[in-house]
Amino acid sequence: MEYNENPVEDLIVLDERINSLNEKCVQIEQRTNSVEKRKLSLYNQFVKLEDSRIKIPKSFELLFTQLIEIVEKHDELSANWNKLVQQRNAINNNGEFMEKLILERNNTSDTNNQRVKVEVMLIKCEQILAKQKRAISQIEETLTEEERIITEIEKKFEELNIKPD
Repeated sequence: MEYNENPVEDLIVLDERINSLNEKCVQIEQRTNSVEKRKLSLYNQFVKLEDSRIKIPKSFELLFTQLIEIVEKHDELSANWNKLVQQRNAINNNGEFMEKLILERNNTSDTNNQRVKVEVMLIKCEQILAKQKRAISQIEETLTEEERIITEIEKKFEELNIKPD
């Protein structure tokens, strides 16, 4: 990223990128909620299947194992995401403090020192944003895989003529 003469402008640009990532997170959250509802429905269907004493096909066991693994991966990615958000928030809070100092001070040597500190924070935030972008991609891939497995399980239930709740 090319930095401006005024680090405050850089903070504004960075803030816009953060907002864009946050919008993506809202979309992911909505998809996650939808997936969770479908999983709950599948769980209820599976309980019906167990209660009916019908022999559970091997394919179900494999699919449910895959689903458990992908859910664990999703949980791990979410935990990593939360750590990145905390790191970014710490930098943002520090950046806001630095921004105030730059605007309040007229002494050029102090201002230059503050600018250097802000630029270091900008670089750190830039690195975290890159990690967050990768994390979002991984979470989306995981959600897509989760949805695929759920769809497969739903089809298996349809084949067994077990209706969702």
